[in-house]
Amino acid sequence: MHSPEIPDFGWKNVRVIAKYFTRIRMDRLKHFLDLSEEESEKYLSEMVTSGDIYARIDRPAKTISFQKPKSANDVLNEWSGNIHELLGLCEKLGHLITKVRISKHNTLKGLMILVGRDDECCG
Repeated sequence: MHSPEIPDFGWKNVRVIAKYFTRIRMDRLKHFLDLSEEESEKYLSEMVTSGDIYARIDRPAKTISFQKPKSANDVLNEWSGNIHELLGLCEKLGHLITKVRISKHNTLKGLMILVGRDDECCG
């Protein structure tokens, strides 16, 4: 459960930060929590240890990541979905290009008929 020296509103603040941020710099976190850097890190570590949130602290870069790493299957499924979407867009683009070509051909044919040169038209 919660540590006795950390007030309940602080736990809620960190949960909200973890929900809305995927990464945050330590100086920004300590500003939000109104604590020192050491207290913020201790506070965050206790929440991670208790299982309330997921976080990885990069001390040299002074950043915190709240995003869980994806499994290989999740990455492949996401990639597959993106490729499927891309191929669908390519197919749609091909249809639109064909539609424009047909439209231009028909417009040219109509103009040639109007000026009486339909025998010179594209076919």
